[in-house]
Amino acid sequence: MKKNNRAMLIWAYVIAILAIALDQASKFWALKNLGDGTVRPLLGSFLRLELTANPGAAFSLGSHTTIIFTCIACVVVTAIIMYLPRVRSRFLAFGCALLLGGAAGNLIDRFIQNPGWGNGHVVDFIGYGNWFIGNVADIWIVCAVILLFIGSFVGPKRSAH
Repeated sequence: MKKNNRAMLIWAYVIAILAIALDQASKFWALKNLGDGTVRPLLGSFLRLELTANPGAAFSLGSHTTIIFTCIACVVVTAIIMYLPRVRSRFLAFGCALLLGGAAGNLIDRFIQNPGWGNGHVVDFIGYGNWFIGNVADIWIVCAVILLFIGSFVGPKRSAH
């Protein structure tokens, strides 16, 4: 592995770890400060803090299949860890790092939150109007998708051989 690629890989893992740490710290804060059920408006009805436990995926889809989401998240996290050393674009590396951080942050909840190991509910606390309630890991995932999309166009060019 070239020196530049090694440095990029190290930075990607550092970013992923920071993303996980910020996500878990924000969830710890939310559990401690929003556990009384109080809804705290930030920008009127558009943005609010409201604690909820999400057993499903985005928009609480599949709320009775929590273990399936745990398994999918394990596969995604493993795949990103295996793919990252092959990435040659900073955009893609940064996108993968944020995706890894977001997926791992929510996966941690599946293992440590109630009702228990593998079936834990994801801690959500950022309400966006009447659309959905998410968390910091979800923000990382959305940012990752945007970066991966951009990175797919601006990454290193491959030869046609």
